[in-house]
Amino acid sequence: MISYYNRITSIYRVPKISHLGAEQPELQFFAFLCILQAWSFGNMVHYVYNVWKLVIPKHKLIQVAYWMGMMSVSGLVLIGCFQVNQAADIHFSGAFLCFILGGFYFCITTLITCSLQRKCAFFKRIYRWRLLLTGLILVCIAVLIVSMTVKQHIYNQQGEMETVTELIQGCNNITYEKMTEGYYTWEMYSSMTEWISCVIYLLYVYTYRHEVKLIGRSKTSIEIKQSMQFTQIQSFPDSCTQKVPDRHGWSDDDASKETTDALLTGGEQSAQNISI
Repeated sequence: MISYYNRITSIYRVPKISHLGAEQPELQFFAFLCILQAWSFGNMVHYVYNVWKLVIPKHKLIQVAYWMGMMSVSGLVLIGCFQVNQAADIHFSGAFLCFILGGFYFCITTLITCSLQRKCAFFKRIYRWRLLLTGLILVCIAVLIVSMTVKQHIYNQQGEMETVTELIQGCNNITYEKMTEGYYTWEMYSSMTEWISCVIYLLYVYTYRHEVKLIGRSKTSIEIKQSMQFTQIQSFPDSCTQKVPDRHGWSDDDASKETTDALLTGGEQSAQNISI
């Protein structure tokens, strides 16, 4: 938008930036944000994967979703480290992994959420939101595939683009690649779809806060069995059915608390009967 404003006014009162983030000074910030987002998204993929294993351990798509998510994270790293004007093949490979494969990761997450709603009634509302976002993601994937294919076809026909430098009074020289009208149009479609996809992906990531709340409420209880003369530590994550939604999110059900308290009380009584 800043580049467009500079072009139509020819005043250049604001710094010129590239829409691809491949020029200075935004290059360093673009790479840093990509790496930071990749680290955050990778942690989220691993975290949610462990939640799914606790709630629906036998679901066949959990492992597939995990590796697709991690591959999309690697694509985001490639986008940040290899700029399109220096290493186009690697950059576009990263874009495919990040936007296309990452989009399908969210689609698989929606299928997994369909199974989660059978375990927890509150996930029915989350499932509807994720289903809506999945539809938007599929539209963005289709537009990305078409725009990038047409753009590459035009580029193969016209060959290398001419680099032009404009001398403008009162600012640094402006250097850019002179695109044909057809290539520029599809380039804008592709770039705008990428940024729109980023917003939709972030909205989808926000819905994972419910999985985070599930594992954040898990408890660990110690049960001492008298007959076997040893201490066994068992993990008792609160099931989704033991939680009820309130206005602030999840709250513990009284039955869950009573079950855990009874288990701990029984363990203490058994411990008194064990001879050391």
